[in-house]
Amino acid sequence: MSNIKLRAHHGLCIAFFEEKGYDDNFIKNMRTVIAALTRNPDVTIVTGEDIVCVACSNNKDGLCDCNEKVDRYDKAVLRLCNISSGHVLPWKTYKALVNKKIIETGKMTAVCGNCQWTSICFKKDIG
Repeated sequence: MSNIKLRAHHGLCIAFFEEKGYDDNFIKNMRTVIAALTRNPDVTIVTGEDIVCVACSNNKDGLCDCNEKVDRYDKAVLRLCNISSGHVLPWKTYKALVNKKIIETGKMTAVCGNCQWTSICFKKDIG
């Protein structure tokens, strides 16, 4: 994978991912995505279906069951990172940007505080 399409808020999800909550297909896909990202490919930041979504049980014909909510998450990440949908950059650069602009500044609650997985994210130290 030389360029990975990645939903903006998935930069946060990947940072805090634990193999809990979703089905085996989703977990296997997420492991594959994370392994691919360790090779530091370019990522194209998007606000729609991406490589993570394809294995999600909430994905119905390319649209998330929670689309309104995750769209807000994406827009918040884009705004805080000062980028737009379609922006292409190396994964490690995006990961550092999300960390610096959102995680380290304590803005995750503003981005995704109503997510069902916050109990995992907010207790995990990724420093």
